[in-house]
Amino acid sequence: MKMLLLVLLSVLSPMAAEALRIGRQEAPRDDYGARLHEYLEICVYGDSLGGEGLWTQLARLELGVGPIDESIVRDALDFVAGRNDTADFRVAALLRILYQYAADPLLDPLLRDEIEETLLGFKYWIDEPGTDSMVYWSENHQILFASAEYLAGSLYPDATFPNAGMSGRDHADKARARIEQWLEDRFRAGFSEWHSNVYYDEDFAALQNLADFAPDPEIAVRAAMVLDLLHFDIGLNSHRGMFGVSHGRAYSEHVTGGRRESTACVSRLVSGEGIYNSRGSRSAVSLATSRRYRPPRVIRDIAADQPDELIDRERMSLRFADAADFDLDFQSPESAIRWWGMGAYAAWQVVDLTFATAEAYDLWENEFFAPFADLVPLYELGLLPALSFLAQNATSGSVLSRVDTYTYRRPDYMLACAQDQRPGQLGFQTHLWQATIDLDAVVFTSHPGSLEGRTPGYWTGGWMPKVVQAENVAIVLYEWRPASLIVPTLVLPFTHAYFPRQHFDEVRAIDKWTLGRKGDAYLALFSNRPTHWNETGEWAGKDLIADGTSNTWICEMGCRTTDGTFDEFVDDIVAAEVKVLGKRVTYHSPSQGKMKVGWRTRLKIDGRPVQIHHDDRFDNPYCRTSFGQDPIRIERQDEWLELDFAGAERRMSGG
Repeated sequence: MKMLLLVLLSVLSPMAAEALRIGRQEAPRDDYGARLHEYLEICVYGDSLGGEGLWTQLARLELGVGPIDESIVRDALDFVAGRNDTADFRVAALLRILYQYAADPLLDPLLRDEIEETLLGFKYWIDEPGTDSMVYWSENHQILFASAEYLAGSLYPDATFPNAGMSGRDHADKARARIEQWLEDRFRAGFSEWHSNVYYDEDFAALQNLADFAPDPEIAVRAAMVLDLLHFDIGLNSHRGMFGVSHGRAYSEHVTGGRRESTACVSRLVSGEGIYNSRGSRSAVSLATSRRYRPPRVIRDIAADQPDELIDRERMSLRFADAADFDLDFQSPESAIRWWGMGAYAAWQVVDLTFATAEAYDLWENEFFAPFADLVPLYELGLLPALSFLAQNATSGSVLSRVDTYTYRRPDYMLACAQDQRPGQLGFQTHLWQATIDLDAVVFTSHPGSLEGRTPGYWTGGWMPKVVQAENVAIVLYEWRPASLIVPTLVLPFTHAYFPRQHFDEVRAIDKWTLGRKGDAYLALFSNRPTHWNETGEWAGKDLIADGTSNTWICEMGCRTTDGTFDEFVDDIVAAEVKVLGKRVTYHSPSQGKMKVGWRTRLKIDGRPVQIHHDDRFDNPYCRTSFGQDPIRIERQDEWLELDFAGAERRMSGG
């Protein structure tokens, strides 16, 4: 049962030195083409952002700066040949080398032949021969494997790929259907791994390869459309170059500040804002070496926009009730893979299909599924759906189903959340709300799923709160609810806030409030339970702990423009009345009015219900599009972009 719950649950030239110096600044550069060249030079000549990697070799090939480090490439070949998990990440780089640099004098023909041999021998999908522990089925892996099979097959159409005994042409034909379905799902419904600063980076690499190299023009243009939407998404939801919003999947190192975010480099390329934090970002190198795709000017300008106020609402992913509208069922392995892309492995609606598909593809030796082989007798007895239903708060929290995201942004700060997203359930890698002032001054809360580790971890995943937000105020309710099959050790007896004191200009603690100022931006954080700082270890001075498995946290943000001095802001906040009665809270916000919400009741402001769920895929000043709508039109002043997915037409003003 415990197992069931865990699943069910060189020396620098003067030019290069200048490029590196500029790359560390946070001020924007105006010219898109110059930024691409700047980043490639940083990849090749820089030494302060980490050592060289596989993607850095592509930057060397693009700039014609040798030699490339063949040992790095061969290490990648060994990793791919060993069919290790995430081998598909490396395959994306190897395919870009072959498609774009096969005749380059910097690429030794013998090494090129080794790359070709490795790709011909790779296992491209779950139904091919061979035992391994690669993960094929999460949303990003699906498009990485499908694009790899399609592009490798298209590059060598008449060759025989020995693992499956299929021709390249047959591989390309086989993968095309998966690509087409994945692209349609992302265009119509967005990403299940919503706003994922980690996994968007992987998606970019696969989509950029398709947009640049797909021989089928319809696949190439549709991949470009999804790329456009990804860049649009990041631009809308970033502040000072930080993609500091809610994430469907994230890790602690990517949310505790923006200096290690996986999308930072590609975000700076597009917007000019933020920092370069990696010499070999796969998404940024893919974009910087592209000779076919560039983000439309309207997307680049939106990403660089600094309006006085911006609200972005987005709806992404599916409910089980949406199955018929998206040609999904609960019987076929093809549908199982798509459900798994949403993290739906153990929810009662799909758990039988999960086990049937694992049997069909003989996955019990894959490290992901192996621990659950012992549960096959329960599957054969038909007991798994009932067991999963009884423990839904542990077994369904991993499902990245419909989400309504909300972002409020001003020039001084940003506050964002996933509205009322699966409260009380155990999330694996979720990050449901965040307040962002700059790359370092960020605040959020969690009820951790473990003291360390990654899924669930200390800062991401864990027991999910009910979060509701209206503009600059978020109310966050934690209420752990035991179920008959819950393993007690999965529940830690506290909630906590990431609040890095050293990155604020001043921090005050008054009554139940902890208040911080950074420049002209202000933040107030309320905890109904008493708090104390963790003063030891990695998180010393950053970890504000409130003992107890249930708690009410409130975050209100302000700035000099709207709230006067910090002293005035503090006085107004501390004087505001807060009442917490059981699972209900009433907060008299100085900026929003009387806010009232409960664990099972909707948010009201001054007695009026607030609509937090909506039917729009995008609702912001640049685009209002109903969920599932085609085409999608994005506008800014006299610039526009229209994406007609069904007609495979990508029309735009400007460049």
